[in-house]
Amino acid sequence: MKLPSILLAASVLAVSGCAYMQREQAADSENILAEAGFKKTELEADGLKTVQPLQLARHGDHYDFDDPRFCKCRYTGGESERKVLNDLRAARVKQHERSATAIGVIGADEMGWGPWKPDGLDVR
Repeated sequence: MKLPSILLAASVLAVSGCAYMQREQAADSENILAEAGFKKTELEADGLKTVQPLQLARHGDHYDFDDPRFCKCRYTGGESERKVLNDLRAARVKQHERSATAIGVIGADEMGWGPWKPDGLDVR
């Protein structure tokens, strides 16, 4: 009888770990967008169905990053904010690579997501 309880506990732990990682990824992306000058606004309830969540998307002359799950907000910016965003991302990746090399981490560029390389910021 203990095996089902253990499996249930392990499943709950795995799901909460995934949710935590998704929230952290969203927060990292939102932090760098704000740093780049993107403006944060509330995401309207009726617009939640049409958004591409956690993905920077071009809409004419501006870019939107929508987070309907965590902050229920939208970050909006123009071409100048996108340029600053790209510069910040490049600087963070370079700094991470320098730090990883300094401590002897092999394959630092393959370490995946992190605050130096948040997901969803390549324009689609």
